[in-house]
Amino acid sequence: MATDRPVQQVPIIVMSDGTGTTARETLDAAGRQFQQFDIVVARRPHVRDPSDVRMIISEAKLNNWLVVYTIVSEELRHITEQEARRQGV
Repeated sequence: MATDRPVQQVPIIVMSDGTGTTARETLDAAGRQFQQFDIVVARRPHVRDPSDVRMIISEAKLNNWLVVYTIVSEELRHITEQEARRQGV
């Protein structure tokens, strides 16, 4: 059903220590459910270093982007969560 409401853009960074495909596919599925949102994804794959995590979180904060991540490494997950809290992302 078409609406006259404007589409709201939602910018998201997908961060992954792999390819980020799983997170991207999940966001695509969510986008189909909520068509009033235009989900714009910037993928950051192969994140394996804490400095990369900090840089990506900083980028998200600077641009007011949502961060979605799929990180297998428990250490990197912990760093991601800490850094996001520290920067208010």
